[in-house]
Amino acid sequence: MLKEKMSQQELRDWAEEHNVVFALSLPARHLQCLVDPEKQSWLWLYHYGDMTLEDILLKDSDIHNKPDNSYIPIAYKKAAVLFLKKQHNEICSAKKEEEKFLKLLSEKSKESSFLSNNIKTLLKNRAELREHLEPRSKSERASGRVFLDSKRSEIVYKEEKQSWCGDGRWPELRVSLHSGEVRCKCTKGALGKCRLSISALDASLEWLCDETIDHSSLKENLSMPDWTKFLREIDSLINKKNSLTKEIEQAFFGWRISKKKPHLLIPVSVYEQANGRYKQTPIALNTLRKHPSLCTSSTDLEILRLVLAAGTTKNKSRSSFHESLIRQAITMLKGHQYVFLGGHASTPISIEELKLKLILCEDKTTDQTMYKLKVCWNDSTLQSSEILRKIKLSLWAENLIHLEDSKILVSNISIEKQDFIYSILSNDIQFPIKSLPSLFKRLSQIHEIFPVEIPQKYTEDIAPLATICAEIKPDGVLYIHGEIFVNNTGYPVGKGPKIIFQHLNDKVYVYRRDLEKEKHLWNLRNLPYSLDNSDAILAFFSDLELKNETIFFKQNLTRLSKTSLKLDFTQNKDGFLVSGYLAQEWLHMDLEDLLNAVRHKQSFIKVNETNWVLINAELKKHLEDLNDRIIPQKQENLLKKIHYASLFSPVLDTITQPSPPSPKKSSFKGTLRPYQEEAIHWLNHISQWTPGACLADEMGLGKTVQTLAFLSLRKGPHLIIAPTSLLHSWNVHAKTFTPSLRSIVYHGKDRDLSKILNKDIIISSYGMLEELSTSKDAQINYSTLILDEAQALKNHNTKRSKATRRISREFTLALTGTPIENHLGELWSLFYVLAPELLGSQSEFRKKYMLAINEGNKHRLESLRSLIDPFILRRTKNIVAQDLPEKHEIDVLIALSFEERRLYESFQQALKNKIYNKEDKIETLTGLMRLRQITCHPGLIFPELTHSSKLTRAFEIIEELKNNNKNILIFSQFVSFLKYFVDLFTNKGWSYSYLDGSLNAKKRTEEIENFQTGKNQLFLISLKAGGSGLNLYKATEIILLDPWWNPAVEAQAAARAHRIGQTEVVTVYRIIAQNTIEERIRALHKSKQDISNSVLTEQSNTSLEDVLSLL
Repeated sequence: MLKEKMSQQELRDWAEEHNVVFALSLPARHLQCLVDPEKQSWLWLYHYGDMTLEDILLKDSDIHNKPDNSYIPIAYKKAAVLFLKKQHNEICSAKKEEEKFLKLLSEKSKESSFLSNNIKTLLKNRAELREHLEPRSKSERASGRVFLDSKRSEIVYKEEKQSWCGDGRWPELRVSLHSGEVRCKCTKGALGKCRLSISALDASLEWLCDETIDHSSLKENLSMPDWTKFLREIDSLINKKNSLTKEIEQAFFGWRISKKKPHLLIPVSVYEQANGRYKQTPIALNTLRKHPSLCTSSTDLEILRLVLAAGTTKNKSRSSFHESLIRQAITMLKGHQYVFLGGHASTPISIEELKLKLILCEDKTTDQTMYKLKVCWNDSTLQSSEILRKIKLSLWAENLIHLEDSKILVSNISIEKQDFIYSILSNDIQFPIKSLPSLFKRLSQIHEIFPVEIPQKYTEDIAPLATICAEIKPDGVLYIHGEIFVNNTGYPVGKGPKIIFQHLNDKVYVYRRDLEKEKHLWNLRNLPYSLDNSDAILAFFSDLELKNETIFFKQNLTRLSKTSLKLDFTQNKDGFLVSGYLAQEWLHMDLEDLLNAVRHKQSFIKVNETNWVLINAELKKHLEDLNDRIIPQKQENLLKKIHYASLFSPVLDTITQPSPPSPKKSSFKGTLRPYQEEAIHWLNHISQWTPGACLADEMGLGKTVQTLAFLSLRKGPHLIIAPTSLLHSWNVHAKTFTPSLRSIVYHGKDRDLSKILNKDIIISSYGMLEELSTSKDAQINYSTLILDEAQALKNHNTKRSKATRRISREFTLALTGTPIENHLGELWSLFYVLAPELLGSQSEFRKKYMLAINEGNKHRLESLRSLIDPFILRRTKNIVAQDLPEKHEIDVLIALSFEERRLYESFQQALKNKIYNKEDKIETLTGLMRLRQITCHPGLIFPELTHSSKLTRAFEIIEELKNNNKNILIFSQFVSFLKYFVDLFTNKGWSYSYLDGSLNAKKRTEEIENFQTGKNQLFLISLKAGGSGLNLYKATEIILLDPWWNPAVEAQAAARAHRIGQTEVVTVYRIIAQNTIEERIRALHKSKQDISNSVLTEQSNTSLEDVLSLL
């Protein structure tokens, strides 16, 4: 039998026997409705309402109902017994109802209805729950409501009474129609495993079986695919978001001040209406307590804290404390956009600071001039009695809040200040002139807390032009502002007192400021507020110096100079160890401190609290260059030999110095121009400091000749790597200019490694690099490696680049007119071959230079330029124009490919046969033209042939010249050959002009205009159509793709650019196929023979031998 006092085991045995074990864990607040109202203890319930029924029945009773956790009020023990018995009766009743209910459901599930499967699922899940949970009767769940959530295919069950968890919320459970699973919003973590789950399932089953309910919407929902439901959920979320966003956009956060005193401050949502007025809706303080983020500013948040404190304080003098906090909060509303006075106000009211100041006025009512002090109320001079009335009416403690003309004036007035104001307003005191010095002295001491206005005749106007002041913060940022100085005391521009008192030699001087004019003049100077970039700081100082403006520093600032920097270099096997210091005036700084400042991009270094130093631009540049090159080690900094050469440039000045006599007599046969001699001198010196360098002269300045002159001064052997089309040209030049050096071309099917062992110059192609670098028979330690057209190594991951690095050599010279074609990574790849240590690893180079330069960092670009400048020599024709003729002519020799050579020789032999057989002269002329077409492009005769050595080499030259922003004329007598260039230019996306005999006068003029105005860099011209009569002085480069019989015609073509109006050197490039008719025509040009008149006319008496000499 259940009693008020039982042991724990007895209680549990009884509960298990009567199926109410679950009730023992329920909270005590469920008993409140069962306790006699006269015996209810709300205080006990407030403290111990979460105590379980089991605890209540096991603890001792307290007859006096004292709220002590050791004793339970007797009334609550009796209520616990009653509650358990009631639960037992409810379960018995529920089991009887359950038997009938399940029988009905069993029949329903057998019916052929679209709901039968769902009913079966729910019944199965109910049976699983029923194994460990007791049912609830209909009377217990009488307050339950059931409705369908069609979006999720769930039935929602909600009871409108306290949950079993005792958290005061209405329980809400969701039953899935697909799985039968029950989910419960439960603070105790029941997750659908309590008796409410069975109630939810029973209510759902009743709803499904109720024939009076229209289930058509449910049928539609169950037949809908899951993905369609998911899309609908997204739509719902979007609509909710848009609705919420719209509401947030329309609502503003504001405050309402009650008209009645003591004032109340109420937070409100403010909505702007169509008529321009506003509607205010109060926001519950509990809502803001839970969601303080609704406050739109930090000021609103601070005000909210005061309002909450005023509403919750338990201070005994609650009313006075409340009003104090509210008044304090109201004073913080100054400048707030949405403040309303009263609940019906539709227009915001402004809250402003009350301006109280003293005015010294002349009083001429008597014969002697006297002075009075008056209090000015918000720039209005009122009667003393009126001001007293307003203050007494509006002042509470130290907070003044006064409603006046649709605005609220607020101010914090200290008790001392109040006493002073009352004294002035209550006593009409007059001051004679002789008392003014003493009065001024005292007024100056209170001026900070009580502004004073003095008659103008006793003041001196201050010039509104501010001094530039700078202050260095601990983080090294420079803050700039203006100050007006009065006798060594500074005042911020446009701020502070209008009247300034100064004590000098026991006298008080009064100065007047024009604040508005100060701000206006300062803004006109457009100076920055702060600078944190070292470059910007130095540029700012330079600009001030140019304008002869002074700057006042709040700290002592010493400007460091490069001349004060002392560096010491100790050479070792790896390079140079760097140490040093800077000694200037009283200052002594270690090199490492200076380098750290540069690494952190600081122009200022803090010495102590009052002293800073500034690194000037020249010193900063020197330190940055040093920092870019050194390698930090444990206790020292290492400078590689190549970086030492880059930093201190022991080779930079060599090209401007007279060339010293060569250590040995050069074997070079030829005449060098002055700029070429300078290059040889530079190469001799730089080869002593670095493993590699780059000669990047513009095309046409003779890189080949300069290289051979350099090789003639060095001991061999030398390896020259060049594109296949240039191998023969290199060999010809080597035999011409360095005949004493034995040269050989290692290329082709008949190549023999054994033949290169005793040669001075080995000429080979990039395709042979792999073989030369890996073959045991080719393991030669070369004195010099020459890389012609070195842009071929722009990708360091290619086989040819890796093979190049494997070649054993003492010095590497790269020849290229375009070290960079597309991006900076190509420059790194080139120097990775020439001097790997110079630019570091690829990741270091990318991090230090590439990323910054690509983002437009000019400083990093300049640093990179200074690093590589000593190792790249580049001259343009404009730089060396004084050493060049006005027209510079270059023959570019190319070698035909194997297929081209075979085709050419077969046609040549056929032509010889025709000549021997004395066939018609026209046949001979046609045969000669066919040979010239083959040298240009075999496709001119056989369209299926696509490769042309001349086209490839000519395009390389054009691309290099175009990359150097040259304007180029391209001539050929074969229009069909020009069409190949048209296709190449179009594929590259290049714009060009084109002229042949098919163009009408209007189109011809348009093409010329496009070139002359700079719209197009390239001009393709048929030799016959444009060889004469054109003025194209915009061009500086002329390419003759094929030689013409008459040299005068070529001269006329060159004259299109080399004419009056041309101010630059004109370079003519002739593309000549070696060992072909073109080479022989060119030889005849040089001997001044007119081939067209001597050979090619039908009327000529040319012999058989003369024609054969061309073949």
